Amino acid sequence: NKGTEKSFQFLFRALYNTDALLFDTSDVVLRASDGKWIVSKSLKINSADPNWLLINNLRLFGETTKSYATVDYSSIVGSYDSTIYNSKNSTILGGRENRVYGGGYMTCESAIVAGCYNTMCCGIYSSVIVGGDRNRLTYYSGCSAIVAGYNNYMCCGNYSSAIVAGQCNAIYCNSCNSSVVGGCCNTINYYSCNSSILGGYENLVCCSCFSTVIGGCSNKIYGNGISVGMGGGNSIVAGSCNSIQIGSDYSSIFGGFQNIIESNNRFSSIVAGYNNVIVDLMVVGYSWIGAGDFNVVNGSHSTIICGTSNYNSQNYSIIGTGQSNYIAKSPNSDQSSSAIVAGVQNSIINNYFYD
Repeated sequence: NKGTEKSFQFLFRALYNTDALLFDTSDVVLRASDGKWIVSKSLKINSADPNWLLINNLRLFGETTKSYATVDYSSIVGSYDSTIYNSKNSTILGGRENRVYGGGYMTCESAIVAGCYNTMCCGIYSSVIVGGDRNRLTYYSGCSAIVAGYNNYMCCGNYSSAIVAGQCNAIYCNSCNSSVVGGCCNTINYYSCNSSILGGYENLVCCSCFSTVIGGCSNKIYGNGISVGMGGGNSIVAGSCNSIQIGSDYSSIFGGFQNIIESNNRFSSIVAGYNNVIVDLMVVGYSWIGAGDFNVVNGSHSTIICGTSNYNSQNYSIIGTGQSNYIAKSPNSDQSSSAIVAGVQNSIINNYFYD
């Protein structure tokens, strides 16, 4: 047709045997209030109609303002004064004053279901908070959950971890595939992957993978997971104020009070009792204390079965039971072994027996 772009191109080809590059000046004319921009907004609709869930990717038009917007995500929210922003494909369902937001890093495909004052923010993905009060899931954690409880907290690079019920429990800093179930003020932190705390009060797993605390109070497991990415395999089962320290991998305390397996005693155990100690020798442990109080093992592959204030510092040696028995370290400690079966204040020094 006359005056169209194609007609001009035909004319130039007929007259000059060449193609023409056409420039329409109307394309660059500045018009008042003609700018185009997009502002992210949310729209609350007071309706129980489930058809509102079917409007993803559809466009809404304002009858008065003539504005329009494409719906990225929709959900039915039966919550009071809750907020979702800078978040993609996330939901709040029920509850009161719950928050899902990005905080500079978008939170995606996550949900808060019921509860009050719960918060999910800063790079969370595929995660959920179910019920409870003042629970928080923050900073780059994915595929994780907090289920019920009060003031529980998970943050900083935890993947596939969970806190179930309890109060003031926490999982921190790349402790992936870990869990706290119940209890109060229990903590798993700093690269303690695949670890668990089941109940109890103020129990701690720090830098120790594949470790477990079951119940009790103020029990602590320390490992070297932050430096080598492994370490651990430790267990404390009940008791109070028991401790397994750095480098004592694959060791266990099964109860009692203030029992300690010091550093670098691998494959060692304290079964029960009070204030028993397996001392740091900077060697592989394989040592064992059964029960009693104030017993000390200071030798590798050594044992005190029970009793009180017994001291065994010789490798491959045993004290059965009794009180204040003593096996000293032999000058040929790698070639010697000794035993005191029972009694009071018996001593073996340099492989000689004194009564």
